[in-house]
Amino acid sequence: MLAFLIPIDALDWQAEYDQLRAEITQYSAELAAKPHCVVFTKLDLLGEQYTPEIETTGAFGLFSISAPGRIGLDALKDAWWDKILELKKLSAVLRPEIVY
Repeated sequence: MLAFLIPIDALDWQAEYDQLRAEITQYSAELAAKPHCVVFTKLDLLGEQYTPEIETTGAFGLFSISAPGRIGLDALKDAWWDKILELKKLSAVLRPEIVY
């Protein structure tokens, strides 16, 4: 599972995401195929709760966080755990011989 982190103060959120996806695809097609989400960081710079809408085909979620402000972290952790459990169940169905 991957998380693409984009600073909320970036000039072009879509371009940042597209560049990260292109770089990971060039590095490894296998890695690029893994489930991913987009996390906008530095939310505290805005002073308000906001998650930009960008085109993220295949992403399981868009999140905004502020680590120092402890904002949005619970929603992000919950989404990660939900995805991990989903992947674990899927893996158990597809490969029952593997014990977790």
